[in-house]
Amino acid sequence: MAEFKIIIAGGGIAGLTLANMLERFDLDYVLLEAHSEIAPPVGASIGLFPNGLRILDQLGCYERIANLSVQHLEVAYMRDRKGDVLSALHQMFKHLERRYVETYLADGLSFHSNAGTDTDLIDGGVNVTTADGSVYTGTLVVGADGIHSKVRSLMRDLGNKLQPGYFPAKEEDNVPCYYRCSFGIAQHVPGWVAGEQNIVMGNGQSQLVVSGPEGRVYWFLFDKLPQEKYGKDIPKYTQEDEADFVKQNYNLPITRKVTFGHVFDKRLSSALTPLHEIVYQKWFFKRIITFGDSAHKVSTMSSVYSDALRLSHPDG
Repeated sequence: MAEFKIIIAGGGIAGLTLANMLERFDLDYVLLEAHSEIAPPVGASIGLFPNGLRILDQLGCYERIANLSVQHLEVAYMRDRKGDVLSALHQMFKHLERRYVETYLADGLSFHSNAGTDTDLIDGGVNVTTADGSVYTGTLVVGADGIHSKVRSLMRDLGNKLQPGYFPAKEEDNVPCYYRCSFGIAQHVPGWVAGEQNIVMGNGQSQLVVSGPEGRVYWFLFDKLPQEKYGKDIPKYTQEDEADFVKQNYNLPITRKVTFGHVFDKRLSSALTPLHEIVYQKWFFKRIITFGDSAHKVSTMSSVYSDALRLSHPDG
């Protein structure tokens, strides 16, 4: 192959960031996304800290995001399981909606609404075949398609075929899951105070509930599984599972006036998902590479714990 071209599978934060970097260096690429649009109305929210904002600044996205009219977080509380305040940190940084970040990362980028179904190594490059039969040829293929990465699965199959023993045996079967998470977006929750962030600590459970613009409330309820699950035994939760989970935790306090059930009742979107935790030993094979959740999936629990430490020691 004479031309250098990267095929990116996945139009989330990781894939869009890579596409922007390639744009800055005037390198050719094609972006494949399974959804029909970038930043569909799914998920919950994303918080941006100085290290991430530096990258957005380098990509030319920072000013547009910083100028958004968004909800400012005035105070962040850490609470006990009854909803009582343990500590407070005032003058919080403003909160940003995930879809805004993805929208501005995608601004000016072209993508194809298609998911890869097969990957073949060719002389000097790689072919990716998509669900509609289209074939994309590139120098490298990058899997930015999440914990259930199709690219990683195809990469592993090729490695096992062409170089047996390259990938650790049964690594996928040993992926652990210790927690599940209910997350989503609500709006106009009775009793909720705008401008607040609340981290609620508990035994086997914790919550992160954050104010957003236009009366929105973003929630994460982390719940430890009765028994850890591995690989194929990690559950895929249904709407019935979610309904049972909500029923069990409906009266769980967030503040003294607001419970998890109050927030859930005003939901715009929601999901119940397992939280895989894995750092894969091998991230690439020949001309195929993975990154982001495709390569290392860290439980959001660690982020909540870090936030809790910052609230307890704001000068640390």
